[in-house]
Amino acid sequence: MRDEPHGRQLDAEALRRLAFYEGEWTVLLNHDARIVYELGTCDRVFGGPGGTSSTGRHITSFVCPDEMGLAFDKMAESLASLGSEVAFRIRAGRGDGQWQEVDVLAINRFDDAHINGMVLRTNLARRE
Repeated sequence: MRDEPHGRQLDAEALRRLAFYEGEWTVLLNHDARIVYELGTCDRVFGGPGGTSSTGRHITSFVCPDEMGLAFDKMAESLASLGSEVAFRIRAGRGDGQWQEVDVLAINRFDDAHINGMVLRTNLARRE
């Protein structure tokens, strides 16, 4: 695995492990909470031009400012324990400037030498 200025190349084993967590949009974050790899593209969840890459962006660039505290708290909760999984719902920006609810599962995989990061599995929130 190699870090690049705006992304990371993953070996076959890392891709296999990351695919286990695949959602509508799944990203791998580095220690700085920047997206270094993504499965799918953010337009699958947030709209916008097709094929838009988010690699290199800080994950908070998608979070509604009113939800920033919750997002930081949940990420910190996941970071506190290797291998932990923390689920939460936040509002995130859509391509048209509106906000929508998304379900996020933050999985701390800094303990996995192949992944070495935090996995965020994101899906549009479903009304119950």
